[in-house]
Amino acid sequence: MSTQDTPTVILEPSWPQIYSSETVTVRCEGSQSMFVWRDATVIRPRTSEYRISRATESDSGGYSCCTMSLSVCSDIITLTVSCNYILFTYSELKLTCRMMLYLK
Repeated sequence: MSTQDTPTVILEPSWPQIYSSETVTVRCEGSQSMFVWRDATVIRPRTSEYRISRATESDSGGYSCCTMSLSVCSDIITLTVSCNYILFTYSELKLTCRMMLYLK
């Protein structure tokens, strides 16, 4: 099988860590008939994309794309779904600039 026919797995958005309830798409490129392989489970999307809406921690794991015969698979991309949210808060911030002039 040529390099052009070797499946490639892509995450959209492209970062490997997301938070619970976010959406991520696992997309396969490079071959016509594909399966998404997650850890030890074959997922058979109807298209070359597998969309995870409202992700949970159980969606974490290694994802790869394989040909229909499962004879050639892409490298594994590890997705981590975290339940921790980062909360940013701020209060009023006042900056004061002072210019000091030194004369010799």
